[in-house]
Parts: sequence; C-alpha cells; structure tokens
Amino acid sequence: MLAILLLLDENTSPRIVGRLWEKGIDAEHVRNRAMLEAPDHKIWQFAATEQRTIVTINGRDFRKLAAQSETHHGIIVIPSGHNADGQFQLIMSAMGWLNQSNSGTGFTNHYVEIGEDGQIILAEVVCRTDDEPS
Repeated sequence: MLAILLLLDENTSPRIVGRLWEKGIDAEHVRNRAMLEAPDHKIWQFAATEQRTIVTINGRDFRKLAAQSETHHGIIVIPSGHNADGQFQLIMSAMGWLNQSNSGTGFTNHYVEIGEDGQIILAEVVCRTDDEPS
C-alpha cells in the first residue's frame, strides 16, 4: 500500500489532521511545523524534503513552483469557504480520485483541483520537462 503524506497549508483547518490520520493518511499542518505565514517557496521546499503532497485553497503559486520543478509530490487544491468538515470531505474526494486512478506513484507530479461538490475539476501532471529551461 502506498503511503500518502499530506502537508496542509495555513488556509486549511488544522482540526482535520487527526481525522486524516484516522483514515491512515499521514497529515501535518504548517501550524504544527512552525510555518504559519511562511512564503510558498519555503512550504514547497519543506514538502519536498518530507515528500508530502501540499493541500491548499490557493494553488496558483504552488502550480508555478511545480512547473519549475522536475518532480514534486503533488498539489491538491480545494475550494475556499468550507468549514473543517467540508475540507475533510473535499480532501477525501482527492483520495477517491487517487484510488480510482490506480496511480502507483500517489500524487507525485499531479495537480488535482477539487470542485465545490467534491468532483474533480482538473487532474493533470504539472512539472518541468527536461527540455525546458529551469
């Protein structure tokens, strides 16, 4: 079984970390790692070091960082405006997509956007290819 490691950005609720652990998902919140208000590139570096998929509400900057990287551990973007329960359900929708996609590499190099009702809006590979300048 593939281990899933998530890093929840500051715009997600830290209260869902325990619920994710109950589902067998290794989750950390930036708050618990003394990274509140850290710039996105620092969060990106930390996630890379720990091989964690970033969960965020604002994926734009992380998408840019992914496009500059040869490989990354994934980005899950959930819509804003949801309470902790809603965010948990949206993240679980991403887990459902992962199970259905039969990806042996987890979220590696994937950018997955979840819609308001938990549907997958966009799931694509985003990373720099060898022929692109870094």
